[in-house]
Amino acid sequence: MKAAAWLLTRFGVDASLIGDLVEQHRSGRSRLWFWRQTVVAIAARVAATMSIDLAVVRIAAVVAVIALAESYLWMHVFSHYANVLYMTWYPYSIDWMARTSPHAIWQIVVFLHPWAWTFMAGWCAMLAVIAWCLVRLWAARAKLILGAFVLSTVSQTLPILGRTFFDWTRDPTNPVWISNLVLYAMFVLVAVPLSIRAGGRHAAKAVSTLRLSGSR
Repeated sequence: MKAAAWLLTRFGVDASLIGDLVEQHRSGRSRLWFWRQTVVAIAARVAATMSIDLAVVRIAAVVAVIALAESYLWMHVFSHYANVLYMTWYPYSIDWMARTSPHAIWQIVVFLHPWAWTFMAGWCAMLAVIAWCLVRLWAARAKLILGAFVLSTVSQTLPILGRTFFDWTRDPTNPVWISNLVLYAMFVLVAVPLSIRAGGRHAAKAVSTLRLSGSR
C-alpha cells in the first residue's frame, strides 16, 4: 500500500486521514478497499482545493466526458488497427511457440497473457494520444487535466478489478485467477496512469519548446 499512501501524500490529503485508512487496512480491510478509498480521498481533495472557476469546471467536464467515451473510441476507431497489428505478429510467434513448446514454457506463456499485450498496448497508446491532445489544448491546466483523466479512467475499471479480485479470493492458489489479477492490476493501476502521464508530459514539453522558440 506504499504506492497508495504516496499518492495520498502527493495530493495533500490530511495525514490523519491517511493514518486512519492505513489502520483500517491493517485491521482487515482489503487492498481493493484501500485503493477505492484512496481514489475517493484524492477526488475530494482535488474538489476541495479547486477554486470556483467556470473554465476549470468546463475543462473537468470535457475530460470526464472524453473518459466516458473511451470505450466507444476504442471500439470504432483504434481497435481495428490494434487487431491488424495483433494478426501480424502473434499467430507467427507467441502462438506458434505455445503450440510447439514444452509444457513448462506453455505455462509461463499462459500466465503472461501474451494474446492481450497488443490490445493493452493499443489502449495505453490511445490514452496517451488523448492526454497529449488535451494538454495541447489547455496547457495551463495540465495538472488538472491529467489528474481528472487518470481518476476518470481508473475509476471506470475498478468494478472489473473488483470482480477479478473476488475470483482470486475464491481460489487463491489457482494460477489462472492469480495471473488475471496480477495482469489486470498492473494494467489498471500502473500502465494506464503512466500512459496518460507520458502523453501529457510530452505535450507540455512541446508547448514549452514552442513558447521558447516564439520568444526568441
